[in-house]
Amino acid sequence: MKRKPNFKFNWKYALGEIVLIFIGISLAMGFDNWSQNKREREQLEGYLETIRKNVVSDTASIAETDSRYKSFHELALNHLNMAIHDEYSEETLLGSLQILAEQYVVIDQSGFEALKSSGFIKDLQGTTLEDALFAYYTSYSKTLLEENSLNNFIENMEVELYNSSSKEVVHVLKWTSAKQLGLELEEEAQMNSALRWFFTEPHLLGIIQRYADEDSPRYELMLSNAKELISQIDLELKN
Repeated sequence: MKRKPNFKFNWKYALGEIVLIFIGISLAMGFDNWSQNKREREQLEGYLETIRKNVVSDTASIAETDSRYKSFHELALNHLNMAIHDEYSEETLLGSLQILAEQYVVIDQSGFEALKSSGFIKDLQGTTLEDALFAYYTSYSKTLLEENSLNNFIENMEVELYNSSSKEVVHVLKWTSAKQLGLELEEEAQMNSALRWFFTEPHLLGIIQRYADEDSPRYELMLSNAKELISQIDLELKN
């Protein structure tokens, strides 16, 4: 006597196999997703760690530039004060001539540019860290615009200064070189005349006045934004 196939049993067995296969596929997909998310998180953290190193290094350059900027502001005020009182100091003029040097703050944007290129910056959308990132790098862009404006003004006035009277310029340049070498100049009368000319020369006074009027907190703002960005990166890396 032949046994009839137990279709009910086979159906339950097949269903169980399907469920097991589905569970296996789901677990595999879940593991793949977890692995992918883990890799992406590690990459994002790598970019953030690079940015943090960049910003920590930036702060030294920003602080140095801020100190020099404030020093130039004080030198300009001192120069104007002496010119108003008809006083002419060699040391003051030597300090004032430092203002003619161009000044730009330099920061390392490589980490931030790499983060933007990677596409992982989308993972930070709507976060305080995203705000801190753009606040810092936007403040740098604005600072660069202000620096370009100031340096272009100084450069244009400097050209006019050196073209206005070559005799006085030569005397002051000789005096400056002699001071650096520890030498004494014999042309005291000529030097005094050149000194007076420099203190009252319109183009130099224009540069000095521009720096005296400069009182921007741009470097302080960059330092504040840098500190906040470092803090936000530290919080993100702890998560």
